[in-house]
Parts: sequence; structure tokens; C-alpha cells
Amino acid sequence: MTAWSNNGSERALRIEKCMLNGSKFRKTRNGRAVLDVLRTINATCTAAKIDIGVYLKYVFKNPELLQSAPEKLTPFAVALELQKTEPVVF
Repeated sequence: MTAWSNNGSERALRIEKCMLNGSKFRKTRNGRAVLDVLRTINATCTAAKIDIGVYLKYVFKNPELLQSAPEKLTPFAVALELQKTEPVVF
């Protein structure tokens, strides 16, 4: 019989706790808004299975898409685009 554990939940909460501890600007209203945006980007990147650093680099390297087609810069869209352009290693 497999024992139940909450290791997965603890790992998910650890990311939130580290971000909260590292975000000292959260004490103001604007700081909390910035933290909410960062948490949302982090959660969406996790769901899209894309590293947040890779995602942010892609977004910052493609500023023209922000104005012309922002829907192409969601973490899911970027993950799909990178899957198309990166060679598959066997």
C-alpha cells in the first residue's frame, strides 16, 4: 500500500513562500499588484510547462508582438512556438 503524503503540495507552496519572502516591495498597494502579476506569470508558466526565465527572455526579445499580437505571448503560445523551433533530441 502506498502512503499518502503532501510532498507535492509542500513543493508548490514553497515556491509561493520563497517569492513572498523575496518580495519586500509587497508592503505597498502597488507592490502587492506587482507581486500578483509575478505570481500569475509563474503559475501560468508552470501550467504551460515552460521555464519562467525562458518565457521572459522570449517576451523581452519580441517587443513588437506586444503591440501587434499580444495573444502570441502567453506562456502557452510561447511554449508551442518554442516546441516548433527547437530540434527534437532522440
